[in-house]
Amino acid sequence: MYRCEVMNALCSLNLEDVLDGDESSDTMNEKSYVGDVCGKSLEEARNKYHMKNVKNRLHIKRRLYRFQMRCGVSIDEHLNEFTELLTDLLNLDEYVNDEDKTLLLLNSLPDEYENFTMSLIHGKEGLQYSEVSIILLNQEFRRKYKESSKAKSAKTFVSHRGRSNEKKN
Repeated sequence: MYRCEVMNALCSLNLEDVLDGDESSDTMNEKSYVGDVCGKSLEEARNKYHMKNVKNRLHIKRRLYRFQMRCGVSIDEHLNEFTELLTDLLNLDEYVNDEDKTLLLLNSLPDEYENFTMSLIHGKEGLQYSEVSIILLNQEFRRKYKESSKAKSAKTFVSHRGRSNEKKN
């Protein structure tokens, strides 16, 4: 990705000779200088945005270990945010094994999921992240379906509760 951007920048400045490696005249010295500057700028940008130092690892790991589901957020959104944190760690060459990912995900759920979590882990040797995330999504789908069917039945009950239009003799 960065290589293409540098090549495009050099071509737009008519410095493609730097890419070819032809050494012809004094302009080559100027062009190589510009090429070196572009290369250094590229390296600085790479270091700035992809620093793999202890400070960045600590910051992202802290966010991951303290990550909690916010009120009003769906499981789908929560899983997306969680996956984003895991991706940030992978970009820093930090790997979280599958069971740790699963346990961190379950730990990030609010207290209302406590019974669900306990029933999920009861009697199991290990958990897979993909399995748990699918189960969570299915549970949310069932909960939303149940809520919508309750709302429909309540609406039906209220509409039939009024007086009938027929007159009695």
